[in-house]
Amino acid sequence: MRDVRPWRRRVWLLDDEPDILAVVEAQLTPRSIEVTPFSTPGPLLHALENARPDVIIMDLGLPFLDGSEVIERIRANPQTRTLPIVVLSCDRSVGSRVKALHQHVSAFLTKPYDAKDLIAAIERAADAAARPAPPPPPGTPASPAPTPTPRA
Repeated sequence: MRDVRPWRRRVWLLDDEPDILAVVEAQLTPRSIEVTPFSTPGPLLHALENARPDVIIMDLGLPFLDGSEVIERIRANPQTRTLPIVVLSCDRSVGSRVKALHQHVSAFLTKPYDAKDLIAAIERAADAAARPAPPPPPGTPASPAPTPTPRA
């Protein structure tokens, strides 16, 4: 029977470990978070051509294409550039964390993780993405003033 609950959030989960896919889905579904699992990057990148999740959760150690490269491809596309990404990885290195943060990921969690931390990261990332951009500070023009054209 198909689950017909009203979903609060839709996340796409990219991880090559079937156990992680199953556990994360089991943790999020009762919280009304719909999980679409992907075990390789190709199908996720292809699916982004037609649909958008609220948040992407992804591992960095992936087959065929490194997680950092997947993030670069998502960020390079104007249509997906601002999608919130939460990294969920075994990689605890400072270099990987710094690189991911420079790629503007919303959060970086390491395995093993606490489900409460993952849910909080999803909520924060989705809420931040849904908020309109703040207005410019007072005294800052909203758009650059036109440059006067010289007259001959």
